[in-house]
Amino acid sequence: MSDSFHPSEDLSSGPIVCAISESVMRQAVSGMLDPEFGPRVIEAETIGRALELLVSVHSVDAIILDHPAGTEACLKLMRGLKSRVPVYLILNEPMTSTEALEGLEIAGRFEGTDALEDLVARLSADMKKKKAPAPAPRPKPRVPAAPPTPAAQELVKKLEAAANTITPTKPNDDFIRSAHEATMEIIRRTGLNETSQQLIRSNVMLIVKSMGTSPKLKNILRSIFIDRTKYRSSHSVVLAQLTCAIAGAVKWGSSTTFQKLTLASFLHDLEVEIDDLADVQTRAELEARANTLKLEEMKRYLLHPARASEMAQRMDEIPPDVDTIIVQHHERPDGTGFPRGLSASQFHPLSVVFVIGHDLLTAVHRSEGPISMSEFIASREQIYSMGNFRKVLRELDTIPAMDGSA
Repeated sequence: MSDSFHPSEDLSSGPIVCAISESVMRQAVSGMLDPEFGPRVIEAETIGRALELLVSVHSVDAIILDHPAGTEACLKLMRGLKSRVPVYLILNEPMTSTEALEGLEIAGRFEGTDALEDLVARLSADMKKKKAPAPAPRPKPRVPAAPPTPAAQELVKKLEAAANTITPTKPNDDFIRSAHEATMEIIRRTGLNETSQQLIRSNVMLIVKSMGTSPKLKNILRSIFIDRTKYRSSHSVVLAQLTCAIAGAVKWGSSTTFQKLTLASFLHDLEVEIDDLADVQTRAELEARANTLKLEEMKRYLLHPARASEMAQRMDEIPPDVDTIIVQHHERPDGTGFPRGLSASQFHPLSVVFVIGHDLLTAVHRSEGPISMSEFIASREQIYSMGNFRKVLRELDTIPAMDGSA
């Protein structure tokens, strides 16, 4: 990965599955592809995993295999599926027959000392040719131009004044949390209109400005403060800081990415109607409260990611992917999340950052003392063992002095 990678520009296409059987070569190819394709590259440690991706993900852009190790079953399935996924084949030994390749779209066969470099160059060129124009934007219901209330007008003035004073060295977190709380209250009372959208954009701008261009994860972990009396606002502001810092740590940081993650953080719990439910993370935790909740309240909570996502879609000039991050923020890579029960391969890469950040923040909330990052990573290695989840967790594990107690 490199600092030049920007998810907003590079995630418009499907994944590139690297299913080379030899682990060192697989990691080398993935590393060579990372600067250009970033989280689109998914390592399949086994042919079984490659087969699973081919069956479950309908938009795979390319698959990289080595021959003869482990390719027969994969190629056989691809013929059975009548797959048109381009195959990039590294030849570890000469092929005595091309029968196994019949009916497949072989994009290239590569051998010799320059095989890896030649493969990466060809794949890069092919993906550039394939890149399609962006789809036409979906039509949105017109947002009403309701007259601003006195409270909204006053908050607009305060946000404009704060924009001139807030910096990374003077973030004024208390004001930012209060502004979030006031904005959410205005939206609940007046709905989504031009004024409330202006307030949302101003809040997001302030949060991003307060973080600077390279927020440090260990600094945020050391200074996390959650106001239990204003849990949702406090949680949302810290979540924005945390997810942006994680994005920066894995070299997916850019101003566009920070805006997307901050806006998703700002809006993700907008449709939570009961404050006491705001820290419920899983379906099991919700069911544990069944004795104190009505069935309809439980149903609404399970749907709040989808409803908040729908509201985000109605906003004018909403950055792409924000609605997807919001609707996926309670999903889990093992399929136990809600509202859709997604599997790991169905997550947007920035949703992966958001889910891990959300999980980490919850762990901080619930800890009785400073959280140990190494213990958090060890406890999540199994659930975050696939695709981009593994990639993000692996990168976090390489950052020195990460423990909150450091």
